[in-house]
Amino acid sequence: MEKIYSSEALKNAEKSYCGISLMEKAAKGIILHLKKHLDGRPLTIVCGSGNNGGDGWAVAHLLNPYPVKVIFTDEPKTKESIFYREKFHGVSISAHSPQAITEILEAEIILDCIFGIGLCRDASGIYKKLIGLINESKAYVVSVDTPSGISSDGGDFQNGVIANETICITAKKLSGAVTPTKELYGKIFTHDIGVDMSRHSPLAVICDDEILEFLPPRPKNSHKGTFGTLKTLCGSYYMTGAGFLSINAALRSGVGLVKVFGEDKLLDIYKGQIHEPVYKRFSKEAFIEENASAALIGCGIGAQFENQLKDILLNLKCPIILDADGINFLSRNIDICEHISASLIITPHPKEMARFCNLSISEIQNNRFSICKETSEKLGCTVVLKGEGTVICTPNHTPIINGTGNSGLAKGGSGDVLAGLIGGFAALGTSPHYAAALGVYLHGLAADSLKEKLSEFSFLPSDIPFEVGKILAEKLRQNQRS
Repeated sequence: MEKIYSSEALKNAEKSYCGISLMEKAAKGIILHLKKHLDGRPLTIVCGSGNNGGDGWAVAHLLNPYPVKVIFTDEPKTKESIFYREKFHGVSISAHSPQAITEILEAEIILDCIFGIGLCRDASGIYKKLIGLINESKAYVVSVDTPSGISSDGGDFQNGVIANETICITAKKLSGAVTPTKELYGKIFTHDIGVDMSRHSPLAVICDDEILEFLPPRPKNSHKGTFGTLKTLCGSYYMTGAGFLSINAALRSGVGLVKVFGEDKLLDIYKGQIHEPVYKRFSKEAFIEENASAALIGCGIGAQFENQLKDILLNLKCPIILDADGINFLSRNIDICEHISASLIITPHPKEMARFCNLSISEIQNNRFSICKETSEKLGCTVVLKGEGTVICTPNHTPIINGTGNSGLAKGGSGDVLAGLIGGFAALGTSPHYAAALGVYLHGLAADSLKEKLSEFSFLPSDIPFEVGKILAEKLRQNQRS
């Protein structure tokens, strides 16, 4: 899986290398990438005074005598930037001059080198002005490392360059993987300049097919008990769909047995539609005592189990996946979290997370990664913060960011399917962190496949479980061939 490093880790790793040599490697990679856009068209490079600006000066020097103009905020302050500034003998213009405004607004291609990974505050003054001019221009904008104006480590930044493309040096940046800042990056390319990051722990990883390694083996000499049991408390008489969707998804995960608990009138509805589960009349004691390797609680249950959920959560020993109304219950009874002894996975969407953390939805969305990680550490559980670039955090594990999925998942019922998949993988014996990642990744991958067949407008949450099965079949066939 692709690793993302913090700005601090990247800067520390670079200290053992010659800065001027690294800057030259970065510049050569940038030029290699830019060539497909140039084709004789003039290039305008906007440089700050730090090493990101130094990359711009190095590009300008190496491109000479190509038509390049450099607009600079201040004279360089680092030795590497000074070195390449002195080597460039072409046209350079102070950003404080009136000519700079015209040059930016009339530019065809802009290389944005104002700020790099060191920025940790909102841009102001001349920097804010330049970012505004770049965004106002009709130029094709390529940013180096990060679009200037946002932190590489993510966060709520108000002013940033809107890039068509971003060339990340060494590794992709966190702000390029999480919303809303990832929207400023455009297409992302990574250029390796030879910095060894093996001694540094990643800030996060981006989920890909490697997550399938956490699928448990399927031995030939097996029976339904080999593959675990999931017990569910999902759905209600007026929310039967949530139960249907979560149960069907769990069945497609590969779990050996699903035991469905509910009131008689609800079970009668389920029995006519889904034939594989074992159906059990609900009582608090029966649900707690029923043998299972994981429990899924909350999809569409409303408030009907309000008086029983506390005892259930405190007495279950198997991993618990808590979704929807289960999360809403927990947000009103947050004090019980420290007394839950079982492994816990919660799967909030932004509104549920806002309620859970007593924050606004915009505060959640602007700080998705940090809030997910903090909540996970505070509660000691796995948190799956759903949405574009779903974030999965578990204490003592590297956070995982998902890159699959599309707007077709923005339909009622998609979350129930996801909860069912995660519950099934947890019941199979996969650890909570990776059970969550498997569910999220395959859920999004199925959505991407369905988008090609039915469009983002038309595929349904109920289409996803079977599509997950087809994807798993193809992935497993590929693994056997390799």
